[in-house]
Amino acid sequence: MFGNKHFKTREEKLKFYEEWKLSFIPETLKSEMPSEFIAFLNYTKAMNILDSPEYDVWRKTFKQLLIKIGASLNDF
Repeated sequence: MFGNKHFKTREEKLKFYEEWKLSFIPETLKSEMPSEFIAFLNYTKAMNILDSPEYDVWRKTFKQLLIKIGASLNDF
């Protein structure tokens, strides 16, 4: 999506991705995705550009989603 985008500084790059992230509206995907994905996208959208996600929490959430939809945990 942004493969050919070049930035002069790190700050310019971070500002570009922050603006793109803030303009994205996860709810537009609501009919196509489970609510867990929408929640994850909203969670990451609310994060500061330098924050790290809570990987263990989201890994557990997505494992539970696999169980809920009847997929194999090996698919995880």
